[in-house]
Amino acid sequence: MIDHLIQHIITLLRQGFDGVIPSPESHIVTGALAGEIDELPAIAIYPSKLTWSQGLVESNSSGPRPQEFRQEIPVEAGSPQGPYPLAKTPLPGSAQGQLIFDPGEVTERRVTVLENKAFTIDYQTPAVSFSADLSEASLIRLTYSFVGVFTVKEFQQQFLVDVYDTGMAAVEKWASLANGMILTSHDELIEQYNVTAKTEYIANQFITRHTLGRLQSLEGSPGRQESALKMQLTYSATGYITLIKEIVDGFGLIQKIHSPGQISDHPVDIEIGLE
Repeated sequence: MIDHLIQHIITLLRQGFDGVIPSPESHIVTGALAGEIDELPAIAIYPSKLTWSQGLVESNSSGPRPQEFRQEIPVEAGSPQGPYPLAKTPLPGSAQGQLIFDPGEVTERRVTVLENKAFTIDYQTPAVSFSADLSEASLIRLTYSFVGVFTVKEFQQQFLVDVYDTGMAAVEKWASLANGMILTSHDELIEQYNVTAKTEYIANQFITRHTLGRLQSLEGSPGRQESALKMQLTYSATGYITLIKEIVDGFGLIQKIHSPGQISDHPVDIEIGLE
């Protein structure tokens, strides 16, 4: 559940120890270390026990409803107008888009585009094609709704930070600094996981979407591995996983409700139009 979080922590520690620990790329690694450790000091980070809440945070498995979805599409240099395949089948009329020029640069700019004006959607494929000029755009960002059923579960997963060196004083130093880097970067790590690099997996009509709420330090346990001394720091990451199944047929957005135009004390028929 938290592989992306661990990768962010690895990057954080390598940057934090740059110039302090020699060659942090080889001394700060993912995965448990076994046997004799040749390069000291060493820090290893990896996931541990995963538990699920016994209750559902929210369950709507019997009641389909619209789900918002965002898809980013790199502009194809050879055929910038498309068509580009869509990950889901949008509800008609729900799609909006942005053309992004020079993403991540000081000169970045965004232009909002609308369906049936700058682009059209083939709902059978599904795919999107553009009539707007995309020759200088780098990225297309589409936001649309699709119909799905979903369940939300809370999870908690522990992760371990193993710190090694030749003496306990050095082990304590590296463990203390690593702990400080992680805990003082709490909000940054949560934002990276939830926003900057979202954790979302898609397989046909199924989607799983992960979000984190908090990180906590739990305990530290000293030990020895071969000739190296060790401190194992234990943390927990608590978050939510949203489980979604897309429903393609039989739903649409209500565009018009036609009233018979009269007030009555008795029920009257109305006509609901899906367009």
